[in-house]
Amino acid sequence: MPGQMEGWVDKENAPPLDCRPAVVKGKAHDSQRAHVDASGVAVVQDRSAEVAARAHRIRINLVALETECQLLSSEERLTRLSEAYLDATRQLPSAAETDRTFVWLRYAQLQMETSPDEARATFKSMKAKGLGVDSAELYLAWARFEARQGDADKARSILQKGLERSARGWSEDDKEQLIEELKLHKPSH
Repeated sequence: MPGQMEGWVDKENAPPLDCRPAVVKGKAHDSQRAHVDASGVAVVQDRSAEVAARAHRIRINLVALETECQLLSSEERLTRLSEAYLDATRQLPSAAETDRTFVWLRYAQLQMETSPDEARATFKSMKAKGLGVDSAELYLAWARFEARQGDADKARSILQKGLERSARGWSEDDKEQLIEELKLHKPSH
């Protein structure tokens, strides 16, 4: 009855299938895609340009949304923008460090308008994740936030930490900006 069995696999005589997943040495980065070619060799493709373009599109769309939301009521504006920025924090690939830092900082700024505790938690989360820690922007935004909350000592401490990290190649402009902010938040005796 072999003629009647078309479409069926003869398990006893079929060659073994290699169903093992491909093994790629090292960790595939967000900007890399791993697949197995026809010969069974794992291949890693660099997708840096694709990742950068995707991250840039997300950032541009957020800026455009901010412009659109200017005519909305304050509550509706904050709701729409907060949802959009939160969604963007989930979509941005880790390889897009600059864009991720921008989005997270902007998200924290939106939270400042509604919940200082959530904004503070976002800054702490960024630091814990290492996001933006080599950028003066994180320390400046966080310190300004704490100063507006009335905690000049905390603001000064954050700025000092930023200056301590400046050894990692910050520009002179970054350093000068931090020093100027420190002068604004001198402790009173």
